[in-house]
Amino acid sequence: TAAVDARGGFRVEVDMPPDGLVRVGLPLAGWELVDDARELRDGHTWVDVADLTLPVPLWAQRTGELRGPVADANGTLLALADVVIADPETPHRALLETATDAAGHLRVALPAATYDLLATTPTGDVLSAAVEIAAGRAATAVAWRRIPTGSVTGRVTGRDGEPLPGVRLFFANEVIQNEHEVRAAARQSVRVVTDRHGRFRCRGLPGGEWTVVALDESDLGSTTLTISAGKEVAVDVRQR
Repeated sequence: TAAVDARGGFRVEVDMPPDGLVRVGLPLAGWELVDDARELRDGHTWVDVADLTLPVPLWAQRTGELRGPVADANGTLLALADVVIADPETPHRALLETATDAAGHLRVALPAATYDLLATTPTGDVLSAAVEIAAGRAATAVAWRRIPTGSVTGRVTGRDGEPLPGVRLFFANEVIQNEHEVRAAARQSVRVVTDRHGRFRCRGLPGGEWTVVALDESDLGSTTLTISAGKEVAVDVRQR
């Protein structure tokens, strides 16, 4: 650790890594550390210290804070939900991936801009929102909208009907299959693994056409499903 002086400088001793790269994190109130491409790295960045005779420049942006509960219109809080934050101008790329705490609250510093957000719980609840962040201010009133979803249950078996445990299944919305632009702040792909009985369950899938592919198992082929909000689809996948 090191303290930054009045001119923004600091000095710290580090063990020299083989590749010369060191990860640096600075908890700066009202600022967010970014890399030299000005991309968010959740308060951390990698710097090259191959030449110890030269100062290392670090970059920071003024930020505002997004904080408060992540809840649907009924006030139900999403505890321990995965949260993806994306820029609407580059919707295919997640700027930041974080999570709500055990009380369903989110707190993150972001540069001034407008963002799309997606929150997903392990039980398949999915909420989306848009928020505008102003530098030096906190955004606390976020209108989260619940996305209606369905689920899929099934079993993966071999040619003789024996269960196939540990099979990785990839669920993809037709948007991905058709090679259209994928939105980071949208629920468009999910991965699950079969249990010891070859069973699986995938929740939180928005309505539409979905394709199921068994990764690393080409002889299982692919299956197309129609997902409807509030409905559960049963499917069996069998080795060819």
